[in-house]
Amino acid sequence: MITPVYSGGSIQGLKGHCYSENNAYRHGCAALIEANGWKIPDDYPWIK
Repeated sequence: MITPVYSGGSIQGLKGHCYSENNAYRHGCAALIEANGWKIPDDYPWIK
């Protein structure tokens, strides 16, 4: 089971954290996947 550290935000807010250039703000990535119905978004920054 994955429990995101950061949750409860909007999709746009979570993308703002996950896609940030600042590593300290990237804690929203797991929460973004959860908020997206456990599907990895097409523009997810860690998949090339």
